[in-house]
Amino acid sequence: MKDSLTARGIIYNGTHGNLSAATLKDILNAEPVDTEINLGVLPAGAEVVEVVIIHDNLGAGTSIKLGYQYVDPENGSPSDTYFGTHTTTAAGRKESTAKPIRFEDPIHLVAKVTGAPATGELYVIPKIINHGTK
Repeated sequence: MKDSLTARGIIYNGTHGNLSAATLKDILNAEPVDTEINLGVLPAGAEVVEVVIIHDNLGAGTSIKLGYQYVDPENGSPSDTYFGTHTTTAAGRKESTAKPIRFEDPIHLVAKVTGAPATGELYVIPKIINHGTK
């Protein structure tokens, strides 16, 4: 899995259940189909309540699947489309229609290139409420 420019950044983790947001970014350079991009790690106890995707025209026939993988695969099954599949053939801003989801263990937020090789800037802005660990 490719690490994005922001994959190693720390997302603010409020201890009182307050809403936090992070701007996760990558610059795609003719990334082949099926390239997985680790956008960043969301902490244990994070409830993702909204995800916004902002992107350039990434190329004819391109789409981005947005999902997650557990940092420790033993903690659960991944979903590469939980936050949707988004057509990226024209620059745009989209919001995921996924229901809020709470993760008891840390996850990677993952974008996956589909359709055709992708080139351009991709921003993913997750909004989370930190409920703390189990």
